[in-house]
Amino acid sequence: MIFNFISILLILFTLFYVIKSNKKGYLISLHYILTICFFIFICLLPLLLQTEIVFDQEFNLIILVAFIGLIFSLQSIPFDIFNPDTINYKPIKRKFELNKSFLNFCFYVYLYYLIFGILNVIIQSGSIFEVFSINRLEEGLGVNYLGGTAVVMLMRFFKYVYYIKIYFMFTNNKKNKFYFFYIIPMIYHQFTAITRFDFVVMAIVLLLIVIDSKRLKKIKYSSKLKKISTLKIIFWTFPLIIIVLFYMRTANYARSGFFNDTKTNAEVSMNVTTLAASALSDLNYYNALHDLYEHDQKKTTTKEYGLSWFYYPLINFVPRTLWPNKPLTAFSPRLTEEIYWKIGPGRPVATFTIFGEGYFQFGLLGVFFAPIFFVYSRYYSIKYIKKFVGSKIVVYLIIFSMITYFRGEQPIFHVLLDLLCFKIIQTFFSRTVEINPKLSFSK
Repeated sequence: MIFNFISILLILFTLFYVIKSNKKGYLISLHYILTICFFIFICLLPLLLQTEIVFDQEFNLIILVAFIGLIFSLQSIPFDIFNPDTINYKPIKRKFELNKSFLNFCFYVYLYYLIFGILNVIIQSGSIFEVFSINRLEEGLGVNYLGGTAVVMLMRFFKYVYYIKIYFMFTNNKKNKFYFFYIIPMIYHQFTAITRFDFVVMAIVLLLIVIDSKRLKKIKYSSKLKKISTLKIIFWTFPLIIIVLFYMRTANYARSGFFNDTKTNAEVSMNVTTLAASALSDLNYYNALHDLYEHDQKKTTTKEYGLSWFYYPLINFVPRTLWPNKPLTAFSPRLTEEIYWKIGPGRPVATFTIFGEGYFQFGLLGVFFAPIFFVYSRYYSIKYIKKFVGSKIVVYLIIFSMITYFRGEQPIFHVLLDLLCFKIIQTFFSRTVEINPKLSFSK
């Protein structure tokens, strides 16, 4: 059966990528992050439930093509994405160093923006505890999906410089200051983000930075990174995934008013005992993809033929104040309204993964190219961003944000924004410096 065959191959490829990454000395790699994403988002729930859809061979052909496209893309990029001093295993001798005055200016602008955002949401909610009961996917929909692009574009620029600035604090042994200024955006994301996953990403990145720092200290001045225990990676990865799933489900309960005083003890007891089942039910992307497939088979929807990849990301740059009737530019909200319901209170956004988006563009051909487009666009944008001194933390944050986009849509608009931001920084606010390859952790 196609579905079970894919699931087994995914497990084998994940183990292969974990072992290969660790032998090369990389703490983590894009390769097994994405194979784990594929398994968890697409295969885990139907594999456990063995629903009727897994026996639909024509539909699962889509999943097979998606798997082939993902493996093809991963096999064609090197395992160097998390090493800040190498590209394709070759030492970088020239990097871009940001101007110190510019660093400080952007740092304070973004810091004040974060503090104002935190205080504003507390005041609007009435108290700190009420902040966690707001479902921002519904309450803030107008801001996040229907507008605010100009602010997003502007603050993204300051955000990256902010993280580079505080990463210098970390590397210069001012770690207490680093932790303090890193926790502030974590609080901001926890209080204001549509999805609580942003908070999880930041927590994971912080953990990896600390672990990697301790590991690199042990091999200073070594030309070869130490191998990492595969068993240790597996031992820590799966508990982390379980904790994340439970956290996301608990956050959803909080936003639904589950922990309010109006809930009875019986209701609390009943829901807590079904927390594991509810956490798994969040992984409903396989069924959503099947719904999209059925609508296409019944001809109740019309393919976009690349509009999601080459048109909607570009019109993001047009302010809604100049184009009041601008359509929804994000694929997930657009298809949610076409297939399910009008987005609003009690009717959240459904996501179809990058494969669903690809299928809705060019059918099976789109499914094959979706992961290639996804991996290549991010790999080569990061290849450019890595040329900036202190950008390691930015690379970590960008890579882990790909987990969110994997279950939703191509981050083309954000890739373009990242390239635009760093091109402006390179042109006007940085200088070229020489990096001594002997002091870098190069392969």
